[in-house]
Amino acid sequence: MKKSLILILTLCILLSMTACGKYKAQEPLQYPDYTFASEPTTEELRQTAVRAMRDLLSIQWCTREDISYYKKGSKTNFRYPKDMTFGGVIYSGASTGLLHFMEFYNNETGELSYPGTVDEMKESIGSACADSLLWSWSTVCNSISGGYYPTTMVYQNGFLPVGDYTYNFNTNSYYTCPTNDIIKANGTDVIADAYTKTLPADALISTTQDHAMMVIEMPVVVYDSNGKIDTEQSYLVIQDQRGGIRGAYYDVEHDGYTVHHSGRVSCNLTFNELLEKNYIPVTAAEFTGEKAYEIAQVTVEGGTVGSIDTLPDLKLVSNYPIAIIRLITTDADGKDTLVQRILITSASDKGPAKSFDVKDLSKLTSIDTGKCAGLRIEVVSSTGQTFTPVNLSF
Repeated sequence: MKKSLILILTLCILLSMTACGKYKAQEPLQYPDYTFASEPTTEELRQTAVRAMRDLLSIQWCTREDISYYKKGSKTNFRYPKDMTFGGVIYSGASTGLLHFMEFYNNETGELSYPGTVDEMKESIGSACADSLLWSWSTVCNSISGGYYPTTMVYQNGFLPVGDYTYNFNTNSYYTCPTNDIIKANGTDVIADAYTKTLPADALISTTQDHAMMVIEMPVVVYDSNGKIDTEQSYLVIQDQRGGIRGAYYDVEHDGYTVHHSGRVSCNLTFNELLEKNYIPVTAAEFTGEKAYEIAQVTVEGGTVGSIDTLPDLKLVSNYPIAIIRLITTDADGKDTLVQRILITSASDKGPAKSFDVKDLSKLTSIDTGKCAGLRIEVVSSTGQTFTPVNLSF
């Protein structure tokens, strides 16, 4: 009896370890929902954006195979060994968000299992600093028209200043946000005062650091005996995705196991540090009430959904960024088969895609309607909602 009990306990331990080798994600993330049942307040919008980025930075995962790659344009080798538990989506130039990452994430075991090669993976899932922040904004905002790099987060792309600083530009280029020149022109006192006016979900950007961060708490402001802001004692609390320093991680202990984070879920930065690194605060129109929150929707343009032959003429249009397109067939028994999946990147000066031509589903033409009972096209928007604008029965 004793030997049987020991054997059962041993098997239980081994089974608990098989999810991802030696380590496993202890807190798998469930599919998030960033929608509202009623009209949200600006405070609710801000807190949802903060939560969305926190989800992206803290999702725990592991892998059965070692992942090692160089980010495009970077000499840093990013490594994710199979015997570790990681926090946050992978750091890459794919410019996709949490929803894309979760297409290949087992929310019971926390295992990441991408079906393609490492080179294909790094171009399909993962994000960098500005991508992660703006994806999080896009769960509740659709006013941003461009700017998926710190240098492009300018007024003309929908970014609003926090505080009273100003700047002018006389070029059509999107790369027109020299934050060091802006601070020099306005003065450090004006920018320090702008820091005091930041609210959770506002962003901090620096072109000299080529980095973007999100403010997650109310500012802590200390004044000296003359009533002036003490920039050494005053600070902001931020979260950001960094990819680690030279590909390293921020290690966090969780009840006996270590999670290797590629970003910071909470970090205090003094006003002095922010000024020295040329950060200015910006926000979005939905967070200030200058633009009303919109309920997400996806419509079909270019005709009606009549038959499979007419589908290539159609365009799927969303009022929020489109994250994922899925082409799915159903057999006579109601079993679904994923025929094609497209992850839509957001790395564009002109902003994230809000429309998709059905003709770009290359596998649509190979579907044999005689062997399936129907097909549907699903659209996942940045809000986390899944829409089915196309649903045909044969």
